Amino acid sequence: MKKSLILVLTLLILFFGAVSLFALEQKLYDSHVHLTNYVQEGPDMIDFLDIMDRYGVQRAAVFGIPLQQEWNMHMDESRPLYYLNTDGRLYYYSAVDAFIARQYLALSTEQQKRFDPMICGFKPSDGNAVEHIVNMLQIYPGVFSGIGEFTVFKEVVSAKTYGKAVTFNEPALDRIFALAGKVGLVVNIHSDIDAMSPDPSLGGRPRYFDSFLALVKRHPDTTVIWAHTGLGRFVRPSAEHLQLLRMALDGSPNLNMDISWSVLAETITSSKESLSSWSALLSDYPDRFLFGTDAVSPSSEKYGRELSMYDELWKKLPEKVALKVRWQNHKRIFDKANERVRSWEQKYIRELSPEINWPWAAEPAADLLVPVEVGDSCL
Repeated sequence: MKKSLILVLTLLILFFGAVSLFALEQKLYDSHVHLTNYVQEGPDMIDFLDIMDRYGVQRAAVFGIPLQQEWNMHMDESRPLYYLNTDGRLYYYSAVDAFIARQYLALSTEQQKRFDPMICGFKPSDGNAVEHIVNMLQIYPGVFSGIGEFTVFKEVVSAKTYGKAVTFNEPALDRIFALAGKVGLVVNIHSDIDAMSPDPSLGGRPRYFDSFLALVKRHPDTTVIWAHTGLGRFVRPSAEHLQLLRMALDGSPNLNMDISWSVLAETITSSKESLSSWSALLSDYPDRFLFGTDAVSPSSEKYGRELSMYDELWKKLPEKVALKVRWQNHKRIFDKANERVRSWEQKYIRELSPEINWPWAAEPAADLLVPVEVGDSCL
């Protein structure tokens, strides 16, 4: 009997690769998946379903990368695939939202229920961004659940991106947040909490922390997910980082955070002390954190490795807390978003196609359908 059990476990490990048996035994939703990379390549949604099934992931929030890596052929002989592999610039790529929507609409209704697609192909400092978001809702009703992941401050990405820099006092950003709150779209925003080189004159206060919180507080009806808790590849946690997160969560009931990206996983599990501190934070705010991989153009093997990086955290957390972070918070937040967005679409979008699958809502009532105008009525 013992030999048979060992054989079964060995076969499971060989079949599932890097992902742990612990992950396979637990229900899991992924709140942060980029199906495309920086040149808009990646697996189709139907293929990603197979990867999810392999590792026991039941549901995922999916989006592309809103930026395209420029190939300056005078600079680079071969096509760069990542923003750190070249000095070439980045530019916003709106077609990514259509890629995501068309793949979603090709799925069956039951398959669609496993995805929460997001709109990201807009420039956050552009006053026309809300028009793009509404256009996507109008062209692809029944598809989108939220906005993001989009970036305000991100290490070298911000400096490499064409056009006006994005700041938290940007009126266009307030329009985006206002629209999201009115429609019910979840907002997933990446902003490093600090600059790559902290400013000593600020007395240890992260440069972007207060202005980010001010934006969130200006829009209390907007559900916000702060990606990676404000950390990044070149922005490491200060000694006060977890205390600042507590302050942010206490002051903004609409603010949530995701624990995503291998960079954050390495930070959390870097030592027993770090693991205990992060576990205490999540246990004190069990309804405010979502799990995500931050997978970019995921392959099966890479996705498995990213999932396994949080195993020590799951073992450390109380079971009820782990369940909320792993899937229950995602379900609560995105179920509510889907209900609200579908209701808004039924009210403001005229001539909805009868062929829409509408996985999250009943067919719209004809007397509710009116033209979409980006004005006070829908903002």
